[in-house]
Amino acid sequence: MNCCEFVICIQLRYTFPKYMLLQEPLLVVAALYLLFLLVIIYVRMDFAISKVNCFLPSRQNQINLFDNTNENTV
Repeated sequence: MNCCEFVICIQLRYTFPKYMLLQEPLLVVAALYLLFLLVIIYVRMDFAISKVNCFLPSRQNQINLFDNTNENTV
């Protein structure tokens, strides 16, 4: 007996909705969008204990930066 005699070609057909083809890629895109949105929100949050903004000088410091009359001249 030859083993090639038992090979049978089978044709399988199935149907599914077209939108199911896009389900997984859209889930990945939505998950990445949500991740980046959460990172942006996290970076923009201020976790400082004091009320002083570390990135911008206070109004008094801005005035002193441009006011040359406070310098001690000898």
